[in-house]
Amino acid sequence: MANEITNSATAPNLPFEAHCTSFRPKPIRYGLPCAKCHTYYSADLSVCPICNCRERVSARVAPSNTRAAF
Repeated sequence: MANEITNSATAPNLPFEAHCTSFRPKPIRYGLPCAKCHTYYSADLSVCPICNCRERVSARVAPSNTRAAF
């Protein structure tokens, strides 16, 4: 009986779904890599957590091996 009183006092009377959604981790949104160390880091950060550089570069794209048809 004491547990029932404690549980109801500590947890508000919300539906089960409301409790579950409040504990979901936020997704990490990676931005462009660092210009200095090429580490991908969260888009929410303004500086690289590894080298503290503020610049970002576009991601590297593998070169295409297609030949031009003549």
